[in-house]
Order: sequence, then structure tokens, then C-alpha cells
Amino acid sequence: MIEAQEKVGYQFVCKEGVATPFHVAARCGHTSTVIRLLRLWQTLSRYTTVDENGQNIMQAAPSPYTAVDENGQNILHLAALKNKKEMVNGILKCCPPKQKDQLLFKKDGEGNTPLHSLVSEGCFIQDLIKYIAGDTTNNDGWTPRDILAVLPHSRREKKDVLFNEGQNELTKKKNKKMQEDLQRYREGTNSQIVVSALITTITFTVGFTIPGGLHQSGESNQGLAVLSKKAAFKIFMIADAFALLLSICSLFIYFLENMSEDLEHVTRLHAMAVGLNIASVMLTMFVFMTGTYVVLSESLSLSITICVIGSLFFIFVIFQLLKIAYERVRKNDDYKKEA
Repeated sequence: MIEAQEKVGYQFVCKEGVATPFHVAARCGHTSTVIRLLRLWQTLSRYTTVDENGQNIMQAAPSPYTAVDENGQNILHLAALKNKKEMVNGILKCCPPKQKDQLLFKKDGEGNTPLHSLVSEGCFIQDLIKYIAGDTTNNDGWTPRDILAVLPHSRREKKDVLFNEGQNELTKKKNKKMQEDLQRYREGTNSQIVVSALITTITFTVGFTIPGGLHQSGESNQGLAVLSKKAAFKIFMIADAFALLLSICSLFIYFLENMSEDLEHVTRLHAMAVGLNIASVMLTMFVFMTGTYVVLSESLSLSITICVIGSLFFIFVIFQLLKIAYERVRKNDDYKKEA
């Protein structure tokens, strides 16, 4: 039918409340016809028409997945009401990902989505278990799970077995994916622990390797830092203390991460530890700059040159962080457009 109408130049009427050939085939229970029509329609999703100026233009063909009949039902509603599992699976397989939510959650005149019809008619599809637990209600305030709960025992028993099997299968897949993610985090953690330990060692050592040395004259200030009264030296010591604090905190968090089995908790800990590591690395560079400035304060041009060179690192870090943030925002926007 689709091939014929394409050659002749006519398009299916696809308006709200008007049944299409897809609806008719689904209503009659002709599974192979519905699937064949949907597959052919994908190859003919655009057609040529003539505008008011007599110019040929390409237009997108109406989608059979979003079209509804006079009862507000789409083709998945009708397939569910006919209890045709093969037809339901075929429709879901052919449906583009962008339109799947529209197909599954479209409400008919009574507020029922195809999920309500699937459950009430016993047309149980394993791939749709995750949607059954949703909170979409019909005009009577019933969710698909509510309908499943009140089905007669004779009809529910079989579905309970299938439902539990499906739930168990999904749980196994979820647990396997969680273990893989945990393993991936822990493999990455090993190298990051080394970085944290190195930063801790460096900042701890720097704290006792005082720039400018110590008083050794035998006077009352013996053992005190020679440059302790300079503002740059005080900034140096404070920055070093913060760098040591952050690196030790990140090291401790990595230990907690290795002990946890909760993926969400591990993800939060990992993100926190990485953030602390980045901050401690930046502070380590700042410690180097301030320490160099203290001991080279008599050669102002040289100390400023070293500080400028060190500042390039901060520019590099900020650029990389902004780049990561931009890519993440762009991915989120692309995901929303696809949805």
C-alpha cells in the first residue's frame, strides 16, 4: 500500500482522530502487515510535494507511531488490546528511539497508556518491566502496577512468574554493570592514590625544608625561620599547609572508596577525591611560586618571571576544566534533543 501510494503521489491521511492503515491492520490483528508497513514507512519517511508557488519541496511524512484514531489510541494501544505480543515487539523494534516515550505514554480517551492496556490484557513484555513501575495514571487514578496488583489470581499467577523472572534478569544485569563500574573506578583509583601520596610527601617535606634556612647563631631565635617575618613566607607556609591537608583528605577518601560496595557512594567519593587532588596540585604549584619569590625577593625581575611562568599552569587547568564543562553541557543538550 505504501509503495503504491508513493508511486501515485498520495500520502496517508494522518490527523488526530483519523484511523490510518496502521490502525486498521493493528485493530484486525494482522501482525505481519503492521510490521511490514512500519518497515516500508521508514524508507519512505520523506516525500515530495508542491508548495503554493509551484515549487517541489521535501516534507517529512507523518509518523505512524504518534498518530491516534477516533478513540485516541495509537497502534501500540491496539496491539495490546489484541494481546498480540509479536506485534507489540515488532512495533517497539521499529519505533525510533526519539518517539518511543511518545508511543508508550500516549493516553487514550480513558487516560490509559499502552502500558495500562498491556498489563490489563495480559500482554506481558519483558523489555517493558522498567516502565510498568512508573507513576503514569489513567482517568481512574490507576498506574500499570496498580492494575497488575488487582488482576484475578488465575490471570496474575502466570504474569507474576514472568514479572519476577524479568525483575531477576534486570537485577542481575544491573548488578553486573555495577560491579564492572566499581572495578573500573578502583583500577583508576590505584594510580590516583600514587599521585595523592606523592603530593602529600612533597608538601610535608617542603614544610620542614624552610626557604632561606634557619637561624643558627646561638641566639634566642636559634632554629627559627630566617624569613618568617616576610608576608610572602607566611603565604608560602599557609598554602603548603592547605596543599598537605587536601592531599591527605583525598588519600583518605580513596581508602573509603575501596571499602565501599555502593556504586553511587563510590561515584560521589571518587568525584570528591579527584576534585581535592586537582586543588592540591594547583596549591603545590602556588607553593613553589611563593617559595621561589621569598628566596629571590632581592632579584625582583627574576622572581616575577618565575611567577608568570608558574601562572601558565593555572591558565592551562582552567582552560581544561572549562572545556570539560562545555562538552558535558553540549552532551546534555544533545541528549535532550534526542529525547
